[in-house]
Amino acid sequence: MKLGRSMQAKQVFSEKLLKENKRLNEIVDQQKGLLVVDRDIPDGQAIEDKIIVDENATTSAANAISNKEREKMVEEKEKVILEQAEKIQELLTKIEDAFKRITELSTEVAKTNEGKQKVEHELSETAKKCSDFQKKCAGFFNQVVSLNSKQQESEEEISSLKRACENFRAQLAEKDAMMITMRDSLKTYEDDFRRENEEKAAIQKRMETAQQESERLRRENQSHMATIRHFESEIERMSKLLNDEKNRHKTTTSFQTGFGQPLFGSSASRSFFQ
Repeated sequence: MKLGRSMQAKQVFSEKLLKENKRLNEIVDQQKGLLVVDRDIPDGQAIEDKIIVDENATTSAANAISNKEREKMVEEKEKVILEQAEKIQELLTKIEDAFKRITELSTEVAKTNEGKQKVEHELSETAKKCSDFQKKCAGFFNQVVSLNSKQQESEEEISSLKRACENFRAQLAEKDAMMITMRDSLKTYEDDFRRENEEKAAIQKRMETAQQESERLRRENQSHMATIRHFESEIERMSKLLNDEKNRHKTTTSFQTGFGQPLFGSSASRSFFQ
């Protein structure tokens, strides 16, 4: 943000320096024109020659202009010429300083633009990373949804197996009671009892296997949920960074400077060249 404000201020100041430089060049041209006009004014010798000619023409006109007055006129014109030459030199010095300042500011603006391009590139890379994280998170979320569906199916199967097991246990308890009283007289039921025990063992084994699978799915689901929370936290952080960079860019482009006065029209601008 500070880099953008500095770049904007330097660009505005450079434009003002260019305008002021153009104005100074126009003033110099005007002063040069005045200097040429002053130099075209006849000097003392030319006036004296003209007076001599006029004396030959008329004695009254020659007596009207004295030597002292001619010398005074020459001195005043030389003084004006010197003052104008000093003003021109002063303006040329200011123009040279302004050119140097413009060159320095142009270099700084180029460096600032390079830094701005680098920041924009980093911002683009950050946005790309954020998009990649969002895609990965969506993939993990789909996996979690699938795992939750499988876990629900496994839990339903476990519930069904538990109910079947309870039914078998109730039946076995009833049959065990019957077997106690009928063991000697009902030898023919031993094979059935053995098969039922085998079925009970098979059901018990299936129930244990289903419980183990459910536990595995539960652990895997917890692992994926932890991964999703991590990616959500990372996405939130990257989104915050992206928003900060966008706000910084907006603040940089909307920065306004206070160079509203002419460069050499105020005491602050005059102190700049002193």
